[in-house]
Amino acid sequence: MKLLRGNIGLILQIVIVITVLLLPLAYTKPQHPLTLRSYLLRASQLLAMLIVYYVNYLWLVPRLLRGKKKLFFAANIILISLLSICVHDSIRLLWHQEHNIPIPEKWSPHPLFVFREMFNMSVAAAIATAVTRSRRWAIAEKKLNEAKTAQAEAELQNLRWQINPHFVLNTLNNIYALTEQDKKKSQTAILELSRMLNYILYDNKLKWVALQDEVDFIHNYIALMRLRTAAPVTEHYDIAGAAGIQVPPMLFVSLVENAFKHGISTSKESFIEINITGNAQAVVCLIRNSYHPKSANDQSGHGIGLENVAKRLALVYPDRHEWQKGIITEDNKSIYFSKITIYDSQLHNH
Repeated sequence: MKLLRGNIGLILQIVIVITVLLLPLAYTKPQHPLTLRSYLLRASQLLAMLIVYYVNYLWLVPRLLRGKKKLFFAANIILISLLSICVHDSIRLLWHQEHNIPIPEKWSPHPLFVFREMFNMSVAAAIATAVTRSRRWAIAEKKLNEAKTAQAEAELQNLRWQINPHFVLNTLNNIYALTEQDKKKSQTAILELSRMLNYILYDNKLKWVALQDEVDFIHNYIALMRLRTAAPVTEHYDIAGAAGIQVPPMLFVSLVENAFKHGISTSKESFIEINITGNAQAVVCLIRNSYHPKSANDQSGHGIGLENVAKRLALVYPDRHEWQKGIITEDNKSIYFSKITIYDSQLHNH
């Protein structure tokens, strides 16, 4: 099946050539016995057009059209002129033969009939040129798309490797801060991190992971972060209708990191709400948190995580995602929200 699919163009051309060569047989009259000579005379016009087509398709267009246009047109003019005269003579011979009229010793080509044959063969040459150039453009476009895909894959791979050290560094900083508060909790946090490292080091190499695995990873990360804060953190996951849906690994965790970074204060009321839903229509990650922006001197995280998310969304889901984010006011309190909606959930169902 693959062999047939790969040679469909060649098979189609063979079918067309055979059909063309059989056409003269349909116009052979019963009173005129068919011989090789009469067949060649009758098929001369079609044979000449096939010759012009394939000489252009296989040789003149690929080798001369791009850099040697004058030679290309000169070769076509000579080829078409000679074949037109031959076809004209063949048709006249066939006509004399079928009507039992003596063949004159000398005759000169009729300009009108020769011009007609030249026009027909010029059309064949034009078709060959159009087919060859469109094929060349298709190949060039395919190579360009392959190059773009390879570039996008390389960039995605780079982004995936970038998020690993970023996430681990932030998590270790959090554990370090925890060691000053509670030694026992810090030990628990290290154990939680060790459980997450399998996902970070291995699953993050994959292009796609199950949405359930991504949710489990986020849940484990929240459990680790809860060791540091007493602020209420609400989780809600509705992915019962998302069986088989896949997403890029560690796509949403940077949003959760950002919520803990800017949503938790030791002196002010704080909260974090995380809501992830998935179904056949879309995957939605909505995070709301109290907004306590860090000072300008606080460079923890360096904003790499959110920038990484934006780039990955643009590469993986171009024109198929929406990211709404901003600060709103509720009950005189600043609340930051981030909502990512992916409308391509069925693309990677398995």
